[in-house]
Amino acid sequence: MRLLFLILAILLGSSPALAGDNAPSSTKDMLHLTVTATNVRLRAGAGTEFEVLGMASRDNECAYRYVADAVPRMDSTGKPWFKLIANIQQQTELGVFKLDQPCWIRSDFVKTRALREGEAMRVDSVFHNILHISLTNMPGVGKFTPTKDIPICATEQDCLFAEGAPILNAKLPAGETFYFWSVPSKAESGTVCLPVHRKLDENRIQEVGHMTREVFDGCDFGKDAASVMNWKKRQHPSYWE
Repeated sequence: MRLLFLILAILLGSSPALAGDNAPSSTKDMLHLTVTATNVRLRAGAGTEFEVLGMASRDNECAYRYVADAVPRMDSTGKPWFKLIANIQQQTELGVFKLDQPCWIRSDFVKTRALREGEAMRVDSVFHNILHISLTNMPGVGKFTPTKDIPICATEQDCLFAEGAPILNAKLPAGETFYFWSVPSKAESGTVCLPVHRKLDENRIQEVGHMTREVFDGCDFGKDAASVMNWKKRQHPSYWE
């Protein structure tokens, strides 16, 4: 599915590559947008004077459904435009892919509605690193509260694929509670990174960064050691070879 979109995106002059942080802070401030016309130009700004970045069309299953900022912007003539920030596809399952840069479409070529629950969950994951799951009574979760700041990598890219060594460019603040929940990741170089999450509420967690194995091995988890070691025992031994 993703490969098909990549091919069509190239043909259409647009790309689904990952974007920067161009999204509203909440899915409540985003819309589902459907293109209702054919061969609609997507612009670099809210107006026809801006560069054309690609095309969208109701006839193209890979280029007609988007996530947009809920607040439109008016052009110089007073016509509203919507900022597109992600493409939505659904074949065997729903897929949400960030655009490599936001683009704009005039409102008279689209119809909009609120994001449905499943769409909002996908968008939360893609843009905000939020997963809609409950950690309550889930076995094997490692829960810990640092007594001092712990250095971590802000992203998996910084942890696994930074040139030379992982980039420790973030931290877990002392006194806050964090969780080891998902499985570690490992690069061909042997670098191992452990995703770290914080609990937002009873039904949502957010990934806050990645801890290297070296930092993990050097941590004194104190009173939380049993919980953390219980999580570690559930992971494949190859992560600690």
